[in-house]
Amino acid sequence: MNDHVKTARGGAVGPLWWAIEGRGVLALLFGFLALIWPGITLGVLVALFGVYALVDGVVSIMAMFATRRWLLYLVLGISGIAAGILTFLYPEITLLALVYIVGAWAIVTGAFQIATAVTQPELLRSHRWLWGISGALAVGFGVLLFAMPGVGMISRVYIVAFYALMYGIAQILLGFNLRQIEQLAQEVIS
Repeated sequence: MNDHVKTARGGAVGPLWWAIEGRGVLALLFGFLALIWPGITLGVLVALFGVYALVDGVVSIMAMFATRRWLLYLVLGISGIAAGILTFLYPEITLLALVYIVGAWAIVTGAFQIATAVTQPELLRSHRWLWGISGALAVGFGVLLFAMPGVGMISRVYIVAFYALMYGIAQILLGFNLRQIEQLAQEVIS
């Protein structure tokens, strides 16, 4: 049995392609909306982020039930849901506070993705580098937000939008590759 089939049958990540692609689509949507409306009011930006973080957290929790790495998805889900809830509980939050919430969430998410890419040998090499790139983008984005808290409002919107677009593309590519492996495994099994 080749490595593709072992990965998909072993439940390593193959069945999660839908969750990973969904996260990517959400990130792209968020990024495009932020680019389309760079002069967006603080309230709308907070609401967009809150919805994105909540949905991403729920998708991660759902993915938790389809993998052996449940702890990873549990932490990702809880951090996303917590970031979303905090955003809605404090709608008067300043952009600076939102930047720190987004930064911390990105660092936690990215660190877990990098750890998965490094410590999960059952992932194929092409998947590991995509997962690692997604994690590195997230950590780099979070660090950038903490390092540059004084950047103007429009600049922050563009930084957030750029990160969301890059992260979304990486997640969609990863999900697409995992879907192909799962389909290959199903063909071989049949």
